[in-house]
Amino acid sequence: MSNLISKQVDFNGDTLLAIKEEDTGKIYVAVKHICDALGLNENQRRNQYLKTQEDIVISRGVKKFSLPTNGGLQETYCIELDFLPLWLAKINVNIIPNEQVQEKLVEYQLRAKDVLAAAFLPQQKPVTVLDALTQTVQVLKEQDARLRQLESTTQAIKDTIIQEPDNWREDMNRMFNKIVDRIGGQKFQEVRNESYRLLEKRAHVDLTRRLMNLRTRMLDQGATKTAIEKANKLDVIEQDPKLREIYAQIIKEYYIRYVA
Repeated sequence: MSNLISKQVDFNGDTLLAIKEEDTGKIYVAVKHICDALGLNENQRRNQYLKTQEDIVISRGVKKFSLPTNGGLQETYCIELDFLPLWLAKINVNIIPNEQVQEKLVEYQLRAKDVLAAAFLPQQKPVTVLDALTQTVQVLKEQDARLRQLESTTQAIKDTIIQEPDNWREDMNRMFNKIVDRIGGQKFQEVRNESYRLLEKRAHVDLTRRLMNLRTRMLDQGATKTAIEKANKLDVIEQDPKLREIYAQIIKEYYIRYVA
């Protein structure tokens, strides 16, 4: 088991629990503390736990630690700092009724990662004016790099927003084509099939069977042989509102993963 260092970190008047794995150098923050700071209730918090576990990207950054408390060891569900901004960016602001807390969420999205990481940095005072200037320039460079990355991630998230329900298929194809452009056309079918498998798992459906049923209905309705042969799994998904919603979320996750 990794050696752990835990710290209580103040951020905007909230106390957050940060944990560092000495063996890996990775820093985590307790999810519950952030949910509490944002005023999420028990059901909303459980929902966030579930979403972080199901998200194909964010799930890579979550982990449980056994930490000592007055009542003995207690499991604490945490998220790695590198994944924190992405998770926060995907929290629906509409579930937070308080406008001040909504503004707090924005602060968390922009600054929490840096504040938590800084809690584990050695506090070194510059020896000379030149050292101070050098450190300042380095900090500004790091901040600029983080800002550029944040802007890229934010734009990628904005790109996943479906403006018009009637454009669902067009939006799916637009995002999927950008994903393919980024990862290479040779992986098109591999990623497409993976997305279908993930949909079947989340929605508990058999797309192959549904496609056969669709083609049977088309045949009964007098569709041409060409139209029947062209019918595919995306047609099946498009006709079912529940499948549309789940599949759209999967493609959004892929988009953020590969394009952001």
